[in-house]
Amino acid sequence: MLALAIGVIITWRLADEKESRRKDRQAERDDDAELKAYNEMLAQAAENDRRMG
Repeated sequence: MLALAIGVIITWRLADEKESRRKDRQAERDDDAELKAYNEMLAQAAENDRRMG
């Protein structure tokens, strides 16, 4: 049971690292478009909050 748990943890961690590298490469290619869109959404929400009260 312990060996299975360790195997799952290792597999999960390797998959997470692979996904992180993929997202880093994508951010380099598109000049962090996802982050810029997220920040714009937050700025719009803050502006809406400011207007409402």
